[in-house]
Amino acid sequence: MQVLNMAEVGELTVKKLSKRDWEIIRNNCITIDTNTKREKTEVGSFIKYLIVLGIESAPFFKSKYLENSRLDGHKIQERENEYYDSEISQNVFDTISAKIREHNSINEPEVKEIKKE
Repeated sequence: MQVLNMAEVGELTVKKLSKRDWEIIRNNCITIDTNTKREKTEVGSFIKYLIVLGIESAPFFKSKYLENSRLDGHKIQERENEYYDSEISQNVFDTISAKIREHNSINEPEVKEIKKE
């Protein structure tokens, strides 16, 4: 867990992503181009899911997502809606997602290896 204090947002608590979190990110952000058979990462979705799943608590989220817990589909959707409804600029979300990546030492090949179901 890492606490960040950002002038534009306030206090954020960044959490370690679980294997299940990585699986959700993989399933929603990486696609296979049928023509080239190459993987494509949808950057916007990747940033959104890092924010939704990588933040324990923030002023723009009603709920907390504690380490060693799980969000059900309803809570993930609720957090996605709060992400979209937020007044926070995309540049700030980009900065937050970079902090989440630093805290989690993202290993993209490892993310891609997680079984896509």
